[in-house]
Amino acid sequence: MSSDAEKTVQRMDEALLDNCRRQGLFKSGDRVIAACSGGADSMALLLFLLRHRRTLEIEVLATHVNHGIRGETARRDADFVADFCRRNGVELFLYDAVQEGIEVPPRPSEDWARGLRYGWFDELAAREEAVIATAHTMSDQAETVLFRMARGTGLHGLTGIPPRRGCYVRPCLCLTRADTEAYCAALGQHYIRDETNDQDVYARNRIRHDAIPALQYANPAAERSIARLCRQMRALDDWLTGEAAAFCRRPLCRAAMMSQFCAAPRDLCWTPRCTRWSAPCATPRKSISACCTSLF
Repeated sequence: MSSDAEKTVQRMDEALLDNCRRQGLFKSGDRVIAACSGGADSMALLLFLLRHRRTLEIEVLATHVNHGIRGETARRDADFVADFCRRNGVELFLYDAVQEGIEVPPRPSEDWARGLRYGWFDELAAREEAVIATAHTMSDQAETVLFRMARGTGLHGLTGIPPRRGCYVRPCLCLTRADTEAYCAALGQHYIRDETNDQDVYARNRIRHDAIPALQYANPAAERSIARLCRQMRALDDWLTGEAAAFCRRPLCRAAMMSQFCAAPRDLCWTPRCTRWSAPCATPRKSISACCTSLF
């Protein structure tokens, strides 16, 4: 390994380890199943977990999903991941939609594929008593936030992809897609290129190919800037949720609650969402967040 490659690996490892510790992603003894498509992001994730499993005190496993959409190339991807896991002694859980009897729609959408994938992940995590590590990066974060903004979102939507949600952990949110490719290259690890990522069939791909480069023309660190915004919005969202939950526990009548939060001009805060403040104290987080958003 060249000195430049060593520096790249060291920098990425330090960033990933620091992120895992700051976010509290793993605890000693965790069984961690890496969701691995065979692409640069997921191979970088799996490599990192294997290299540092003793430091993190975790057991590393992997899973791969064949959605039944891409025919022979999808089987190639599954074989690639299976070969890597076999050579590195990693237990692999393969899920093949067609073999499982899943009816694949003629024109499967991103939402359909995601639902299939996460349905399997949920089942696997529960069965194996494990956490699922996905390889979402800072680049995915930027694309997600821009997509939500285009469709219409509020404060909660601007928090982006969380580093941890339930059984899911995302160690690579501190890296860009370029970083994961550099990490794989420095370690001499090949990866699969999904040809559908080069097509503009999906809205997310158009954001990736057009919107992100345009933003990077204005600021080369655009992805990192958006990721920083997400962290700030998450901190604000958490604070508002805590304040709202504490307020809801106070022995105030409905009229008092409404007068407290709807004293602003009618066109500023009197929205259907604002009436959710009259709900019982067990107000769901999303409702609280939506109400807070309507006030800003």
